[in-house]
Amino acid sequence: MNKLSKTIALSVVLLMLGFLISMQIRSLNPRKLLSTNDNAEFYMLQEEVMNLMRENSILTEQNERLSVELNTLSDDIAGDDTHLNEILQQKVQAEIFAGLTDVSGAGLEILLQYGEDTPVSSGTLLVVINELRTAGALAISVSDERVVALTEIRDVGSEQPRIIINGNSYSANSEFSIKAIFREDDLSRATSLMNDVVTQLSSYGIVTLNGFDQVDIPRLSEYSMTYRKYD
Repeated sequence: MNKLSKTIALSVVLLMLGFLISMQIRSLNPRKLLSTNDNAEFYMLQEEVMNLMRENSILTEQNERLSVELNTLSDDIAGDDTHLNEILQQKVQAEIFAGLTDVSGAGLEILLQYGEDTPVSSGTLLVVINELRTAGALAISVSDERVVALTEIRDVGSEQPRIIINGNSYSANSEFSIKAIFREDDLSRATSLMNDVVTQLSSYGIVTLNGFDQVDIPRLSEYSMTYRKYD
């Protein structure tokens, strides 16, 4: 790769990463969380905010690391492509984190089947999501809706309760499939942790936990409200 090509590639990568980082940091808004998840328990909202803070911290650290690597690469841009490849790899990781690409890997699926008489609440979904994040999930989806820092999950309606996820509406009486992908080293611990969660939630309905060698989690739909927030 010649000097001009490297320079162009670096510019594109850094612009995209800066954009993703700014979007994730902008999403940390406790007032917004409180207004959109007003039916969730307060401790769940606290956990959500803390998770977002940790996520934003990770992205900030990545940005600082990239700046150092860019300076190093600029000093010797005519050399090999090792540093550039490292930056491109971190670009891929940032895209996964922001939900802008499909992800596949070993992971877990939690299936909530409460039945027509017991609707699932947004609070229940948030409990499961927060526990998966605590266990080290790399990517999460709920009924094939990619869950990212900008995702809003909230209850609407009373006579016919529904749950809004990424701006899309689902019957609260329907079956909810929550999937998560983990690093191999974290999968065993995550399974143990989620077994405890499943035991607690099983008093409300049928809740099952399964592990798979390959779990497929789709990217954010470009038609979803959450995706449009990146515009």
